[in-house]
Amino acid sequence: PVSAKSLTIVAASQSVKVTPDPPTKIGQFPTELNEIWIYRREIDTQPDYVFIAKRLDTSEFTDDVSDRDALLGVDDLPDFRHHKANFFRIHPPDNIIQMEEMYFDRVSFLTGDKLYLSEAKNIDAVDSRHIFDVSGSKSERNLWVKKIAASALLLGTTNDIYELRGTGNIFEDGTIDFVLHPLGVSNPPISDAVSKQDNSIVYMASDGWRTITGTGSENITGHTNLLYNEQDRFDVEAVLIGTANQVNYDCAVSKGKLFTTVTLKNGVTRRVYVYDFTKRYWYPYFINPVVLFTEEDGTIIAGFGSAANFFLREIDTTNKLDGTTNQQVVLRTSYIDDGSPNTRKDVQVVKIYADTEDTSVNIKIRKNGGTVEEDLGDFKFNGPTLKTIATGIDPDTSINLGKSFQLRVTSLAAGVSKFTLLYWSIDYDPRPEQLSILRIPPQNFGVAGRKRFYDLPFSINGLGTTYTVTPILDTVRRTDLARTFTSNTDEKETKSIAFNEEVIGNELGCEIKVISPINGVFEFHELIRPRAIEVLPDLQKFHRIIPTDLGTPARKKFTRIAIIINTFGFDLTFVPLIDEISYPSITINTTNRVPFIYYFKTDVRGILLGGTFKTDSDKDFEYFEINRENSIFEVMPLPSQFIRGETDFGTTARKRFSRISFVCNFKGALGFFTPITDGNRHTGITFTGTFRKTFDYYFTTDQKFVDLEYELDSSNSHKDFEFYKILKPEILEILPEPVKFYKIPNTNLGTAVRKRFIIYAIVIDTKNQDVRLTPIIDGTEQTSSIINTNGKLTAFHFFTSSVEGTDIGCKLETLANTEFEPYGTNFDETVSEKLPPPTKFLEIPPSNFGTAGKKRIRTIPFQIDTRGGTVTYTPKVDGISQTTSTHLTTEKRTVLHLFATDVFGIDYGGTLESDTPFEFYGLLTPENVQLLPVAKRFDQIGPFSLDQGGWFKEFRLRIVPTGSLITWKFYLKDTVEDSGSIVVVPNIEDVYEVNFTRAIKGTVARLEIGPEAEEFHRIGGEIRYGESGGATALKKLKFTNEMAQSFRT
Repeated sequence: PVSAKSLTIVAASQSVKVTPDPPTKIGQFPTELNEIWIYRREIDTQPDYVFIAKRLDTSEFTDDVSDRDALLGVDDLPDFRHHKANFFRIHPPDNIIQMEEMYFDRVSFLTGDKLYLSEAKNIDAVDSRHIFDVSGSKSERNLWVKKIAASALLLGTTNDIYELRGTGNIFEDGTIDFVLHPLGVSNPPISDAVSKQDNSIVYMASDGWRTITGTGSENITGHTNLLYNEQDRFDVEAVLIGTANQVNYDCAVSKGKLFTTVTLKNGVTRRVYVYDFTKRYWYPYFINPVVLFTEEDGTIIAGFGSAANFFLREIDTTNKLDGTTNQQVVLRTSYIDDGSPNTRKDVQVVKIYADTEDTSVNIKIRKNGGTVEEDLGDFKFNGPTLKTIATGIDPDTSINLGKSFQLRVTSLAAGVSKFTLLYWSIDYDPRPEQLSILRIPPQNFGVAGRKRFYDLPFSINGLGTTYTVTPILDTVRRTDLARTFTSNTDEKETKSIAFNEEVIGNELGCEIKVISPINGVFEFHELIRPRAIEVLPDLQKFHRIIPTDLGTPARKKFTRIAIIINTFGFDLTFVPLIDEISYPSITINTTNRVPFIYYFKTDVRGILLGGTFKTDSDKDFEYFEINRENSIFEVMPLPSQFIRGETDFGTTARKRFSRISFVCNFKGALGFFTPITDGNRHTGITFTGTFRKTFDYYFTTDQKFVDLEYELDSSNSHKDFEFYKILKPEILEILPEPVKFYKIPNTNLGTAVRKRFIIYAIVIDTKNQDVRLTPIIDGTEQTSSIINTNGKLTAFHFFTSSVEGTDIGCKLETLANTEFEPYGTNFDETVSEKLPPPTKFLEIPPSNFGTAGKKRIRTIPFQIDTRGGTVTYTPKVDGISQTTSTHLTTEKRTVLHLFATDVFGIDYGGTLESDTPFEFYGLLTPENVQLLPVAKRFDQIGPFSLDQGGWFKEFRLRIVPTGSLITWKFYLKDTVEDSGSIVVVPNIEDVYEVNFTRAIKGTVARLEIGPEAEEFHRIGGEIRYGESGGATALKKLKFTNEMAQSFRT
């Protein structure tokens, strides 16, 4: 220990006796104390203390050392030469609770009530004068000390946080330039848990973890803040909050993250919460260390204190616990509402960008802080992966139309080796804010001024309420126009108030208010622009029409002015102005918006139209517009003294002209008209006139040209004219382009079949020079001919042999290197015959050759040109193929198909086929050896009559049956007198005789055959009878297939 200073002694060249105080005065010496050191200093110059002597006891000592020797040191103490002693040096305290690194080269030692500063660069000694008591309050306890910068040291206590301020310089009395300054924080520390992040301190307060940079502190618990208010949130237990180290907390900072360990509300369970300073969010580790420490390389060391787990572990180094066990992840985000907590949201998809190293996690979304949540399923994220997940699969658990949403991610039983949530979002369409009353300010719908409104449409979701909509017209609530609506849906609807009276104003809005239920709300989407808004002019008492040229600066002929106006039944005076010259006024009186016509009484011409309107009383009127179309009778050309124009009359071809006509009003000027054809200037002619007129310029020679230019000049007379237009000549011949070679494109003359060509006719002017014409048939040039015409004439090329083909064209070549003019072709007489279309296969349609009866045919002739190829004909009789025949021709020929067997049928056709194209002209009349009557199943002979009556005995029937039985009935006057059946041979022509069972007397009779299931062909027959009272010989009544009545033989 250091003794007190002695009294001041004045000595000049004298010695001083020094007697050390006995131990009873300076306190009991420690047993290890065995020396006394004696120091002195010069008061006048205030030097440092210098060493004088070392004593082994407290006996008197004479100090006769000169000042010079004292400064140089004493010979018997060489180790203390120039030693500057400090009487206040003590050891650091034993009850240190925290130490802090070098601060102004000094180490800070913190005890429960004091702060000790070591000597500069000597951590083993403390100057007793450099000890700081934080306050005089015994209840205030020191908790931690931390340096946040080279010149900033913070001390946390149970009452406040203090900053040690000063320079660290030593004053003359040995004290140090430091002072503790209270910061007056409202949330002081409650624990010795403290750590440093950059230039800020992290500590535990009663409301959770906070940071401080030297002035005020900031709470960083964010969305987890309620956990530190001892409130369980979303299945997460709250944190236990204590005072003055009553509850254990700890923290450590590494690599931009704050690791904290806290005790949960149950007082037993501990958990690690990690805060990312960059991303500003918290996440948990489900481990329970009691202490955390950051090593120099940033490794976090966690100390565990349970009976079965006294370990130090590195954490946050791998994704697995102790390098082997997957972690369990339970993520509950805060509820997000995208800054609109009162609006519902139509959820479309959920997007999650995460990494689980291809292990599964379950993802749910909960809405509105309640219990409704949608299980989106289990998902794997192999590396940072974005997944877009649809929602609303189950309407009972859908998160759609939620206001706020929470993401809930839970690992499965196997845990995860890694979980990184990079971001998540919800795509949605916002619904409007839910309100019970809303005033939509009146708006002009993009059109300023007065308007007539017919309705007020709007889009709203009434959410099942009854609400009233009151229109607001120019800030006035129109309760008389209000309407009440009742909503029966939870969907957006378009509603409208149709006004039943005239509504005129500048702006229109509305007020919407819920009537029932009391707490009902609606979602208002938008006020829709009415489909029909009639814009009205402002009401006026005087109006001047700004002079207008009605869209053209040319003079105009006015015969009337059409004005759209409404004077509301009051008189109005209108004075028209043409080029600012007034014309007679007129009184206008209308009761609504109508066109009013002002008629001029004289020929009025001018450029600008204007006028004034003035009421004869203090009444308003509405002026709408001038109707341009009904006000201008004629727009005149702009006046000119020189013009140059050009035209090709709508075609770039050469043309033949004899005159040029144009319309002009020279207004008394002399105008010189000069035509220019294809750049050739012709002699001009002077024209004049005083009104609009058509003028003609006649050429004196034949003129052929493409473009016509013209000049009209009146500058010599210094007067202007009004030029209207060049008239298209009534007689205008379009000339072909002169050429020396010309190819007429091929044409098939409207049909793709081959044709036989005999002549090629072309209209041409060869200008009396020879031109070679070469026909081209199907791409092949034919024999050419020479044509020569003097003027536009028709020239002919005659084919000297049979020429057949599909397409025809030609080329024309001059033989004299002179130009010719081709006008066109004339194909009227070019073709002598159209040939059938060539084919390799043809189905000949069946033909009955004009009769439906069966026919025996022995030969079928047909016309064909096989064009050198072999064609096979397969005849078909009633659809059945027969024996084929082959044919070969080199031109159109008649060939025969000869049947070698008996062929009997109704319809004859067939097929033609070949490997090369052929031309089929048609079937000819076949050689028919027999024609059977048309087949029947039910037939009748008669009725026939005998004038004198008779006795019918028998009949004969010539027939070709297809069945085996023919039935018959014999009638007299429609009464069956006899009947029977005939056994026949199918498909064989034969004559069958039948005797009646008795002689049948009568005059009118008929024989009915059939009906049968099979067909038969009745060829002929006869009925035999005897006349009454006559001879006994029988007579015959013959009948054929065609007869309807009988004849006698």
